[in-house]
Amino acid sequence: MKKVVMIQRVACDYRLAFFQQLHAGLQEKGIAFELVAGLPWEGEGFVDVLDQLPFGTRLRNIRLFKNVYWEEGALAACKNADLVIFEQANAALHLYPLLLGIHHRGQKIAFYGHGAHLNKSKPHPMRDAWRRFWSTRVDWWFAYTQLSADIVLNDGFPMEKMTVVNNAIDTDELRVARNALSDGDLDATYQKLFGLPKGKEITGIFCARLTELKWIPFLLEALLLIKARVPGFTMIIIGDGPYADEVKNFCTEHPWCHWAGAVHGTKRVELLALGDVWLNPGMTGLSILDAFAMGMPFFTVDSGIHSPEIAYLQDGRNGGLCGNDPKEFAASVVEVCLDAGHLSAMKQAATKDGEKYTTASMAKNFAGGIAVALGIGEKATS
Repeated sequence: MKKVVMIQRVACDYRLAFFQQLHAGLQEKGIAFELVAGLPWEGEGFVDVLDQLPFGTRLRNIRLFKNVYWEEGALAACKNADLVIFEQANAALHLYPLLLGIHHRGQKIAFYGHGAHLNKSKPHPMRDAWRRFWSTRVDWWFAYTQLSADIVLNDGFPMEKMTVVNNAIDTDELRVARNALSDGDLDATYQKLFGLPKGKEITGIFCARLTELKWIPFLLEALLLIKARVPGFTMIIIGDGPYADEVKNFCTEHPWCHWAGAVHGTKRVELLALGDVWLNPGMTGLSILDAFAMGMPFFTVDSGIHSPEIAYLQDGRNGGLCGNDPKEFAASVVEVCLDAGHLSAMKQAATKDGEKYTTASMAKNFAGGIAVALGIGEKATS
């Protein structure tokens, strides 16, 4: 039986369903799977779930400097594997001896990741050159999205040795919780927030940490412009962080905007379900799938700082990729808000795409790619 070892720094809770589905998919193909990971750093905020996985093996992460670390025991954990899959990370020092020596034992090695550091606010030429050098020294690539695949392809790695997995998180619980809410539930929540029953008013949603990368001042300026053009517009901001005071003061001054603070998991659903459009001008990541799961088109800015999941956004169909200015962003949102037919079509498209980008489909793509990398399957064609 062929064996695959995946080495992660941390096995996070938002990956639990994916790991379980990948293990099951590989079992069906007669491939053994072992997940190897350490613990998160103290105070990091990640929830570790490795102990919930019978195919998991615990190693020790040793932090050396800032984000640079060594995963003790990684080399031994890979000893009997036919394929070893690493997160693409410059800071993972244990990766390099394996990259240099693993081929001597007839094993194959693969990277899994973004393809580049996409969320940086300023360039890092040396780090980027280091990443590009090692990106082409593996046998296979599991790219988060087509955007990631294009980056790696541009680095010189062949597309025929890549699998686009379409990175996802488990949004099934959001859908189930949304479907359990009645119109009466939604009306009661809206009444509580804004003091009036919800009619045909358009409601915007922001749900993320209130950090610099999320462009909070930009968002607040755009909200004022949207409100001026769409008088019944209301807004719900979910999240906490460095810009909390600025958001709190804004909402105090403008009661049509409600700040809910930090709300997690399915507890968010009674708020998210009120939304018509998801407004996130700053860095975009997996939250786009939360928006799609709730049937909301996703609006952001064409800024170049997004995570690979920006590839799921189709401008004018399931969201908007707007100009890099609050006025341009607001104008794009207003245009949709004032066109009920277009908004309805975008909601339908978002819902459809939310059912496409799931952990189940990601696990299926990943398992299929593993089989091909091991020489026991055929590469899927689009």
